[in-house]
Amino acid sequence: MKQSRFFATRSYQMPGSNQGSRGAMALVDREANKTISITLWQTEAEARRSATGGYLQAQINKFASHLVTPPVVETFEVAVQE
Repeated sequence: MKQSRFFATRSYQMPGSNQGSRGAMALVDREANKTISITLWQTEAEARRSATGGYLQAQINKFASHLVTPPVVETFEVAVQE
């Protein structure tokens, strides 16, 4: 299944189903067979809660059988959003 379709059918719960969620997106490099998932959160506290409260692991588990390497989880602050 193509990465974008796979993400769309098994992706993150959208805003409203997880407190503080502002959405999710997937960036795909088809030639390199790599995908970057980005989630946006209202506050830093809500982002940290999603990472430590089981939500993040539940989302990773949805994709586990398709991962070639373990995912790298990093946190960044949005400096500019238009």
